Amino acid sequence: MDQLNLNAMRLTDQFKDKGFFDDPLHIKAKKDFQFLCSQTGYAALNNVNYLSVKTIAADKYVGEFLPLGYKTSSKSVTFSKDIFNIEKPNSYVAVVAYNNYDEVIDVFLFGGETLKKTGLFSMVKFNKNDNTYSIHIGDGLNQKLKQYSFGYVLKNQNR
Repeated sequence: MDQLNLNAMRLTDQFKDKGFFDDPLHIKAKKDFQFLCSQTGYAALNNVNYLSVKTIAADKYVGEFLPLGYKTSSKSVTFSKDIFNIEKPNSYVAVVAYNNYDEVIDVFLFGGETLKKTGLFSMVKFNKNDNTYSIHIGDGLNQKLKQYSFGYVLKNQNR
């Protein structure tokens, strides 16, 4: 295979998830997550598909957040294992849950440790065939989800 075709294949592999991030729901989720951060004393700085978050007052680094949009009618949010490193400390998937397209129910944060806990009865599933994670959120009102709520996670992380 010639070098030009090899480089083209590498470039194609590098951008295979581009369409995923172009989804209007994920774009809206990123903007809504940035707004939430700005209203709660955090700065969210663009870092390609992630947001680097730090406290405004103490200029303390909080972590890297991958904001994803989620409609409660879909029951779960699914994303490729390739776009999120579960081993990286202070990395979170930030799921902005919408009842309908305009109404935010809550923002849930799932760190790498949570995503490692996959299983039959777990809210997190890993599909080896697709190489994807799926987080079952349902209607977003389940009491078990409160431990993953934005404010609760960040409050307990800063202790």
